Amino acid sequence: PTPQNTQFVSSKRSWVDHFLSGHVHVLGFGFNESETLLWWLLMFRQREARRMEGKRFSPGAFTFHARQTDGGPDANKRVRQEAHRKLMESFGIHVEIYDTKDYVDFYQQALSQIRLSMLNPSP
Repeated sequence: PTPQNTQFVSSKRSWVDHFLSGHVHVLGFGFNESETLLWWLLMFRQREARRMEGKRFSPGAFTFHARQTDGGPDANKRVRQEAHRKLMESFGIHVEIYDTKDYVDFYQQALSQIRLSMLNPSP
């Protein structure tokens, strides 16, 4: 928790409270456009962050970790991944893309990055 939202953090009751105000890392989940509840929560989170800017509330960082798609037989896969990244960034989400040889390497690199961010949190 940051000093600005310490009071709010102590009143968290559910995963939604953590999702809206805490430091969130998404890993191993596609976060595709059909997840309407999560996208609605993201819109609400961003709207509240703007509304409360300069006040005693500041949501934590939100990071989406994804493996670089190789495209494979689907030539449009990279284009879709790039469009998805831009959509997430428009919601204030930081997107980390890992160019790894396989999913094991991806998870190892992403978890190392998450551990580092937990040891050295940014405001």
